[in-house]
Amino acid sequence: MKLSPVEIPQKPKGLVIKAFAVDAPHFAADAASGVIEIFEPIGAGGADPSKVSAALRSIGNRPAIVRLNSPGGDVFAGMTIFNQLRAHKPGVIVEVLGLAASAASVIAMAGDEIRMARASELMIHRAEGGAVGNSDTFKQMSAVLDQVDGVLAKIYADRTGLTVAATARLMADETFMTADQAVGLGFADAVLQRDAAPPPRMSASAGPANKPELEQELRRLGYSRSIANRMTAAAWSARGQDAPEFAVDLERVAAAVIRNFSNLNL
Repeated sequence: MKLSPVEIPQKPKGLVIKAFAVDAPHFAADAASGVIEIFEPIGAGGADPSKVSAALRSIGNRPAIVRLNSPGGDVFAGMTIFNQLRAHKPGVIVEVLGLAASAASVIAMAGDEIRMARASELMIHRAEGGAVGNSDTFKQMSAVLDQVDGVLAKIYADRTGLTVAATARLMADETFMTADQAVGLGFADAVLQRDAAPPPRMSASAGPANKPELEQELRRLGYSRSIANRMTAAAWSARGQDAPEFAVDLERVAAAVIRNFSNLNL
């Protein structure tokens, strides 16, 4: 089934997307067979648009087979990869071999044919994210998340034949589907005669592991070098640790930064 590329809302400044980390992340592309394996989170540090673009270039004018086992991640990266796959004119087959959740489910919808292993799962939900900034930042964040929800609901509706209202309800309910259920609802075309792989195992630690990584992440979110440096220093000071191996959850860091904003003189 051919779906058109989608217009991706602009990512708002200050957006914080929860970082995923899984044990044994894996991304591979085989030009000879046309197979792309995405067994890791979607977005920075995982399967991002640059990796997929390079994989499609290596495959060239041949159909691509995208194999998924991913908990999701950055929805903006997921929508970009969806568009990249839709633009691959020779065609795309998607095989869900374990889990295609959240942003990974968006990528799955890019398949001209979608196949799911027995006992595999597909999960769709509304877009989520945090923000660091003033009230205008949060208003923009809310508006963009609503836009993203609309784009995703339409992707799912176009793929399944369900109404946008129906897919929006499924998203609001954070719906998990078995392979048979996904086929029944139109999210997939066939069940593979193979058992699903275990879903990705989440690592015990996620997010930046040291000060430079956190500062780089804040810079990526649009903060100036000086502000990112001061926010990083405040967060580490609040935690009372400075060891290179200390792993930081961005949500806890954000809370620590907020508690220390009075000392930043912003």
